[in-house]
Amino acid sequence: MRRHPQDIVGIDIGHTAVRVVAATRRADRYTIEAAARAELPVGAIRADVVRQPEAVAQAVAQAFSEVRPKHKRAVVTIPGSACTLQTSEYPSQMTEPMLREAAVISLGRRVPGGHEANALDYLVTGREEDGAIRVIGAAAPHSFLEPLVAAIEGTGINVLQIEPSWAAIPRAIADGRGDTRAAVVDIGASSTTLIAVGNGLPHNVCVLPIGGRDLTEMLTTGGMSLAQAEEIKANRGRLADLVSGGGDGAMALHAKLRELGQQMASWYAEQFSTRVPLLFCGGGSRMPDIDVYLKGVLDVEAGRPTPIAALSTKGLSDFDLHLSAFGACVRGLSDPRNEQRAYSINLLPRPAKRPPLMAPATARVLAASAVVLVASAAAATVTSGTKDDALAEERSAQARLEQAQLERQAAERTLQALLQAGGIDRVALVGGLTAFRIDWRKQLTRIAQATPAEIGLTDSSVTMPPFPGVPGATVTAGGADMQLTGIAVRRDTIERYVKRLATTPGVDGAELVSATRQREDSQAYTFRVSVDLTNPRDLAAATPKITQEPTG
Repeated sequence: MRRHPQDIVGIDIGHTAVRVVAATRRADRYTIEAAARAELPVGAIRADVVRQPEAVAQAVAQAFSEVRPKHKRAVVTIPGSACTLQTSEYPSQMTEPMLREAAVISLGRRVPGGHEANALDYLVTGREEDGAIRVIGAAAPHSFLEPLVAAIEGTGINVLQIEPSWAAIPRAIADGRGDTRAAVVDIGASSTTLIAVGNGLPHNVCVLPIGGRDLTEMLTTGGMSLAQAEEIKANRGRLADLVSGGGDGAMALHAKLRELGQQMASWYAEQFSTRVPLLFCGGGSRMPDIDVYLKGVLDVEAGRPTPIAALSTKGLSDFDLHLSAFGACVRGLSDPRNEQRAYSINLLPRPAKRPPLMAPATARVLAASAVVLVASAAAATVTSGTKDDALAEERSAQARLEQAQLERQAAERTLQALLQAGGIDRVALVGGLTAFRIDWRKQLTRIAQATPAEIGLTDSSVTMPPFPGVPGATVTAGGADMQLTGIAVRRDTIERYVKRLATTPGVDGAELVSATRQREDSQAYTFRVSVDLTNPRDLAAATPKITQEPTG
């Protein structure tokens, strides 16, 4: 049986420097053997774009040569600002293959270029009290990852995995024990990442668009050049000295840091009911006392002091700047027999092995319970009669408008019920009079109840015929046509679901349109089912229930 690796290298790629840590594992203990840092030229990586791959390769080779590891295999971390995040919750009964398909497909809809242009993965961070699975999805563009991997592997290093720094840092804090709670403030060059850590996992991640580069630019408002500001930060370093020096630049820097501290305090109050220690890391600021300053802002906002986390330096004077690289080592040294894949992220692009998971879902998810009324309560035009008649007409128009709002709210509640019960992740209401006075709640509620936990619905659309009595509408025979798209691990599960739908009250029929495997190596099926809902005219008698019980 293959044993897990006993030594590995972690490489943290930042906007200003490359940090490398070589670590070993003996039993459950992780030991840092060596660490090195190599500066990147200004602009080598800027705005999450690799502009100078050769400079990145040179910095990696330099730091790697100083560490001198036994093997050239590495886990790489990238800045959190280079990733798109999405936090989601999924039903507790979903299996890991279903969870992966649902999380990746959902995230792929929300990033530019979708699945084709990005590497996507997800991380299970725990469960809610009701058992729902809490997930953080991550996506990074191939345009950033591929030149980065090419630069690193061009030095002879084998890249095993790529993960965001916010996924690696909690692992480094836990050091394999998984019992540390902390609030991490990772100050990078272009952003600051806030991480709520528990059990070695990021329970919440927030990326603020304020980084060390912004702080440098604040100093330039006093008239100095950007190069002078960088030199002052690098040589003087202490924030207290810069702020106390006065001038427009110092005041602008003070204001920007206060803004960052207030946003950090707001996030901290939302995430923690008790006082957990703060941990500052990242080299974006180059100011050794920035943690004291930001902690002071948080203390003022919270009205009480906040503890600072104390970590073993393990022989490194700037261990906090190597947290991402060390966390990457812990990931690479973890025993795969004891580690579930769902608790780590891998954004390593493999273009040759990356067929599309699913065509991006159409932007339309039409309202399944569209009791949408375009309010036709036009202002009363008084051509004759008394002032009392005009007032009565105005009140009648207002009453119709209020009733329309109540009906719309009822429709939205129905949609949300279907959303929660069926796992559909997007809904939208479509304006128009096509379904005026038709209550679709019963059919949709029954369809939601007929959807088992083994089925994950990812998309839905409904086409409804014009309803008799709508001015200018052409009456269409038949009921509404509902299209359901989803995933399931077994084909027979889908077939049983279609049979169940066909016998559901309020459904005239159900047909399995397609069911195909996601990939050759995937257990999950993507399917599409066409459902014929009961003719709207057969439900006309139920219409008054909406007006009598609008909050039902």
